[in-house]
Amino acid sequence: MKLLVIGGSQGIGRSVVLQALAAGQVVLAHGRDEAALAELATHGAHTIVGDLRESATLEALGNRADELGIDTVVASQGVAGDGALTTLTPERIRLVMEINTVSVIRLYHALRATLLERRGIFVVIASQASLRPERFDSAYCASKWAVLHWVQSMAALESPHGVSVRAICPGRTKTALFDDAMAGFAAAAEMSLEEYTEMILGLIPLRRFAPVEETAAATLFMAAHAPRPTVLAETGGEVPYSIAPFLVGGHQG
Repeated sequence: MKLLVIGGSQGIGRSVVLQALAAGQVVLAHGRDEAALAELATHGAHTIVGDLRESATLEALGNRADELGIDTVVASQGVAGDGALTTLTPERIRLVMEINTVSVIRLYHALRATLLERRGIFVVIASQASLRPERFDSAYCASKWAVLHWVQSMAALESPHGVSVRAICPGRTKTALFDDAMAGFAAAAEMSLEEYTEMILGLIPLRRFAPVEETAAATLFMAAHAPRPTVLAETGGEVPYSIAPFLVGGHQG
C-alpha cells in the first residue's frame, strides 16, 4: 500500500500515518502544521503542507500522489461544528461545510485519475454524527451526513471503474478535537464536564471512549485492498447501523 493521509498532522490521521509507517507502508502525510509534519518525517513519512480549500494545494497533492504511486487515500481532515444552530454564525457554518464536506469532494476529483489508474481505495473518516442528529452539534452533523451520503453514491458509481470509495464512522474517539467538542457540549447543556462525560459514557455499551490508535487501526482495515463494507460504523455500540438499505451488495472488492 502507498498511502496518502489528509489531515495527517494530528488526531486520527496522525495515528494512521504512524501505524502505516510501522507496517512498512509508503506514506505521504498532508497537514497544515509544519512542525507536526516535520516530526512525522523523522519516522519516514513524505510530507506536504497546504490548505485543501486552495486549488494550488490540490494540484500539488495530485502531483505528489502520482510521483509516489499512491494507491490509497485516507481523508481525515475535519473541524468541529459544535453549538446550537442558532448560536453559529453563517461564516462558521460555511467553514465547517467547506472543510468537512466540500474539500473531500474536491480532493477526490483531484486524485481520481491516479486512483483509476491504480484501482485505488478512497476512505473518508466521517463520524457517528453522520448517522444521527446531535442536539448541540448541528453543523458538524450536517457536514458529516453530507459526506457520508456522497460516499455511498460515489461507491456505487465508481465501483464498476475499479475504485472503491468507503467511509468509516467512528464513535467518540479521544483526540484534541473531541476534548474541545465535549467541553462545548457540556457548556451548552449547562453541565460540568465531569457530569456531561458520565452521562455520555452511559450511552455507550462499551462504557469507554475509543483510543485514537483503535480508530486508526479500524481506518487502516477499511483502507486495505480487500473486500470491505462501504460503511463501517465503529461506535462502541452507541449508534447501531446497517448499510443494507443503502448499497446493493453492501461490500466492495
